Amino acid sequence: MFQSIDRKIGVLLINLGTPNSPDTPDVRRYLNEFLTDERVIDIPYIQRQLLVRLFISPFRAPASGKSYRAIWTERGSPLKFISQDLSTALQQSLDEQCPDQYKVVLAMRYQSPDIETGLMELRRARDRALLSCRCFRNTRRQAQALPTSA
Repeated sequence: MFQSIDRKIGVLLINLGTPNSPDTPDVRRYLNEFLTDERVIDIPYIQRQLLVRLFISPFRAPASGKSYRAIWTERGSPLKFISQDLSTALQQSLDEQCPDQYKVVLAMRYQSPDIETGLMELRRARDRALLSCRCFRNTRRQAQALPTSA
């Protein structure tokens, strides 16, 4: 059995993200944040902003919102609540094997709960170390940027 320590190891469980609701403004906000990331659309900044904000988001958000509404539940976005369930299960499993050694916090790369908020929560808990675990496939460019550039 592990000895008890004063500070826990923080585990930041990171998933890609989802809109806050299936409503068009929230979907548009999500698309803007996701698609203006230089690691997602690899073109110069101004061109990327114009492409996403003037052409993609205004036309894609209503249709995507309709698709999100079709899968949305009382618990919200399936990606978000499944990620929350995974975070809770991981915390419980770690607590069973190493009581009071770990603190698991969920974060989303895009939207909320965001990575910065998750890191702040772990800092406030004064965790002695940080592990980050991504729950999504990513490119080499994305991997180099997470979670430090969030």
